[in-house]
Amino acid sequence: MKFDTIIIGGGLAGLTCGLRLSRAGKKTAILSGGLNSLSFASGSIDLLGFLPDGGIVDEPFAAIQELIAERKDHPYAKAGMKTLRNALDFFA
Repeated sequence: MKFDTIIIGGGLAGLTCGLRLSRAGKKTAILSGGLNSLSFASGSIDLLGFLPDGGIVDEPFAAIQELIAERKDHPYAKAGMKTLRNALDFFA
């Protein structure tokens, strides 16, 4: 068999990458040995559950806006709100 892409690892990142490549028309194989992270996953996406002070987040996007306003070096600040929303829409 011939593939455009071979992904090593069947965790969330590998499966997401494989899905995107497949939707883009690429013939893709995913190789996974044994148990992977999805075997232990809760089935939820952890966006932002707790604030740095330990407080519980009820409104994730509002809390992320505040977080990235304070911390420009945070990965969410580097990705940006549009990217975060698009990623969550993709998973949904």
